[in-house]
Amino acid sequence: MKLEMKFTERDKKLIVFLALFLLIVGVGYFVVRPLYIRVEELKTQAEDLQWQVEQTKSYLARLPQLRKMNEELQNDKQQELQIFYPHMESQELDKMITGLTLQASLGAKSLTIAIPDEPYAITPYFLSVPQPDEEEQLSESEQAYEDEKADNTQPEDAQAEDDGAEQVLYAALLSVDATGSHEQLQKYIDLLSDDEKYPAIQVDSYTWDNENRVDTDELGALRMQQGEVLHIELSIYMQGKEED
Repeated sequence: MKLEMKFTERDKKLIVFLALFLLIVGVGYFVVRPLYIRVEELKTQAEDLQWQVEQTKSYLARLPQLRKMNEELQNDKQQELQIFYPHMESQELDKMITGLTLQASLGAKSLTIAIPDEPYAITPYFLSVPQPDEEEQLSESEQAYEDEKADNTQPEDAQAEDDGAEQVLYAALLSVDATGSHEQLQKYIDLLSDDEKYPAIQVDSYTWDNENRVDTDELGALRMQQGEVLHIELSIYMQGKEED
């Protein structure tokens, strides 16, 4: 028995309509829809790029001012470094402090000098350091500029390091025992604490003590004299060593 399907004219039209409908839906879903999504993505990227361009223009407009500020800070840094002593060895420090002690008409009883191998580390006040959640975030364009600047200046920085251009400070620690009258010793403390005359010398601490010593008078007779001994702790700030 043979089944035969006969399509009427109406059925043929329906089949053609369904075929066209499926074709249109398929083209719309698999072709038009991805294109539409891609267009929206490109629009978003274009807006982001436009925003970055505006940020870059704003940053570049401030660039001359930032460069001028950087030059001023570099000049200020060099001027501030002039107040520090050049790097000295123990013998030079001994000569300098002993000279100041004798100039103050005091007796230099003992002197201990320690020069650390590591540079002096400055610990900033904790409230002056931005906390992680308070740090200013750079925009993408500013960060890109900073990265590019760092890449471009890396060879110069390396050369500067080789030339010894990097500025570091060393703090020599000295302990001085000086003898004399109370008035002379007090003037000695005031002298070393004078920021205008000796800005690179810091008086860390000092203590007083009494001392009995044997001396001779004009006739050569022995006599017992009582005096005061000042023990003073000093920090002397020096610039880094100059490379040969």
